[in-house]
Amino acid sequence: MITNDRLPSLPTLDELDDSPEMSILVALEHTLALAMAALIAANPELASADELYGCGTPQLPHVWIADTLIDHANALRVALRHYRLALDAWRQRREDDRNNLPF
Repeated sequence: MITNDRLPSLPTLDELDDSPEMSILVALEHTLALAMAALIAANPELASADELYGCGTPQLPHVWIADTLIDHANALRVALRHYRLALDAWRQRREDDRNNLPF
């Protein structure tokens, strides 16, 4: 199942200055979303859990592998989102610290 969350926007120059790794990580998130969509387009039975799990007949191995790839891609997208949120929190704390300087 594909998570229906929004893809991140491109990092700003300031964000890339702080965290240059975000350039490729955002590209990875977009690539994962495209790969999941392509796997579902190639295996339409993945779009319906009833068709995939409810029929009782064995599914083709490539369909099960595609389903596993989608699950792993979703997990990686969640981890990337958490990393991005942690960076945002760090930037905010750093900015707050700068604003609280006594001089």
